[in-house]
Amino acid sequence: WSELLYKGNQIKLDNVRTMFAHLEKDVVDVWERKVLLGLKLRVDYEDIAEDLTNKTVGHCFLDDPRNQSLRARSRLLRAITSDPELGPQFCTNVGGQIKWNLPALREWLVDYSRFLELQLLRCEMLSGGPPRGTELTAMTYRSTPTRRQRNLVILGKHVTLLRAYHKSGSLSGLDKLLPHSLDAVTSDLIIQDLCLARPFAEF
Repeated sequence: WSELLYKGNQIKLDNVRTMFAHLEKDVVDVWERKVLLGLKLRVDYEDIAEDLTNKTVGHCFLDDPRNQSLRARSRLLRAITSDPELGPQFCTNVGGQIKWNLPALREWLVDYSRFLELQLLRCEMLSGGPPRGTELTAMTYRSTPTRRQRNLVILGKHVTLLRAYHKSGSLSGLDKLLPHSLDAVTSDLIIQDLCLARPFAEF
């Protein structure tokens, strides 16, 4: 079967595939034009080392000393401030002190939130299982004092969402972990985001 009626609307499987292709094009476009502002930045990596046993508060694979290529926290900030066109849009140097253009930063944050919204949609729709959006938004990529199990982990060559199933925990004494491997485009954009855009958004 390749089509169905859903609440009176005809849904074709080919159209669903087309929708995901357009979604991929949209998220890449927002990333390149709005988040990176046209700057040709990229963090190159081969294999990402991950220690799943490390439960230290605040830890994630970005901090692993074996992943030197992922340590580029100020790269987007430096690229924007040193660019002859973007620099004056975002900040001015007044008497040796940098003064930031807050409306420009807020506009960038709005564009960044659009990128994250598209990424969240891709994670929900393309990660295999039926996760709930509210659960995805609460997932962590760093260990916290109350949640030592990170939800974003690297399993071999797979960037993986690690969900927990709690219903049988009272019987077994353990939560079940449900891994959801992400597609190549979403995976790469998550790595690029955590290395380049997220530090700038935090700043």
